Amino acid sequence: MRSAMTQYSTVFLARVLQRLVGPRVISATRLATEAGVPQVTLSRCLAAARSVAVMATSGKQRTGAQKLRVVLASHSLSETKLKALLRRECLHSAQLAEWRAAAEVALEPPSHRHENAATHTDT
Repeated sequence: MRSAMTQYSTVFLARVLQRLVGPRVISATRLATEAGVPQVTLSRCLAAARSVAVMATSGKQRTGAQKLRVVLASHSLSETKLKALLRRECLHSAQLAEWRAAAEVALEPPSHRHENAATHTDT
């Protein structure tokens, strides 16, 4: 088990959080044991990811968890599969890029989150 002060990479946290919101959801307690991440850290990261503001998309409101699911699903797709995902989800690539950036900010340690939030609010 890692110490309480361990900093996790965004990629690692995204993969771990996918297990909380993805198609094969498991409990945070079980995931904490399997991944070696304190349950409180998982809960904090999941809450941060869910707190991403709900955006209107083609008249459809999406929660932070729904956006995170799409961001994670798009992670390593080929261009063809990514375009299919965007069509299926009724998204533009710019929206996905915004969601990805918001997820990265949300998954950063709190001390870095405030510094980077100012960078992403210019739009």
